[in-house]
Amino acid sequence: MMERRFVIVGLMSMVVLASVACSGDGSSDAGTADDAGSTSAPSALASPASQVTVANDGPVAVNLSADFPIEFYQGEGAYPGHGGNFSGLFDGTRPVVLNLWAGACPPCRAEMPDFDDFNTEYGERVGVFGLDIGPFVGLGSREDGKNLVEKLGVSYPIGTTTDAEVVRDYRVLGMPTTVFLTADGQTQRTWSGLLTASKLSELADELIAAS
Repeated sequence: MMERRFVIVGLMSMVVLASVACSGDGSSDAGTADDAGSTSAPSALASPASQVTVANDGPVAVNLSADFPIEFYQGEGAYPGHGGNFSGLFDGTRPVVLNLWAGACPPCRAEMPDFDDFNTEYGERVGVFGLDIGPFVGLGSREDGKNLVEKLGVSYPIGTTTDAEVVRDYRVLGMPTTVFLTADGQTQRTWSGLLTASKLSELADELIAAS
């Protein structure tokens, strides 16, 4: 009887972890805590990381929550001076929208075509980067991510990282998570859950105004 109880508790724990790992119910405010669409911070994962100034090779120093290495799947030409780090995507003139996604996350898949359209429309005013963190949240391998990108035929800049700390540093409480950063790297807003095209444009306009 005791062994059976442990099995049941273990299964319940797995269900809870899975629900946290891939949130999103197809609505534009999935996983949000208030009208602004920002994530709440009820756990240690949500504790804000210390802001750090990164003196990159570009024209500005950026104030990121944390820098991390990046490896492009595609679209590297959009950021010729990136230097292999996320901080290198900032040129001091454009804010950046960082979308954290995974190859085995249905809500992530659903919003990627909208990010592709967004990049076409806003690309000169806002930098876009899709970061595959599937291996860190149990939602697919790098190959799964690459295969999804190829299957969807999207063309905006996408890649991955070897630094699992991005999950904590950028307060990933559900998947997908989108972080809106000003031109100097400050986090202006974090959105947890699926974003519709209209909501993405609305938040991007606010980001541009804040930058």
